[in-house]
Amino acid sequence: MSTASFPVKDTTSMAAPTPLMVPATGLRANAEAPRLRLPTMLAVPVACAAGIALHLLVRKNDPEPDTTSYLVFLSGLMALSLLMGIVQAFVASVRNWLAHMLPIVAGALGCLYVWEIVTSGFRWLPLPYFPSPASVLRSLLLDWELLFDSTWHSLLLLISGYILGAFVGIVTGICVGWFKQARYWGMPLL
Repeated sequence: MSTASFPVKDTTSMAAPTPLMVPATGLRANAEAPRLRLPTMLAVPVACAAGIALHLLVRKNDPEPDTTSYLVFLSGLMALSLLMGIVQAFVASVRNWLAHMLPIVAGALGCLYVWEIVTSGFRWLPLPYFPSPASVLRSLLLDWELLFDSTWHSLLLLISGYILGAFVGIVTGICVGWFKQARYWGMPLL
């Protein structure tokens, strides 16, 4: 038995994070959040206004006769973003959330407008397979019962398949682990 002692390293204290910084985000926790810049605050309202103008230009090419729900959606999103712009002046947590989310929402709206230009504007994609965003929104609003029912049945199939697969996998694993005969026949399959 060895009785040699090993030298112990001196424990060095690691620098603790400063109380003003939150380690996960790097944002200041206790300090007042800085005001949003004007281009950041106006990104979504300007994108919504551009989307409304674009939709009014290409609406005549859309086979769907009633596309007002899409205009209502864009107008509501623009009003909500303007309202949140007012609220962020008073609530710091809303300001922090908007600072991160407004560019993402504006980018998503940009993708929506590219989709509309490709389907309704230039008609590069065939209509039965690639409808415009206005047609998709109208179908979502009119056929929500059928969509909910179909989604519910698909979810039930997914859950039942997962449960059945987990049960078969657990039983197979136990049998292969405990019985030589099951291991002999089961291991080549696994």
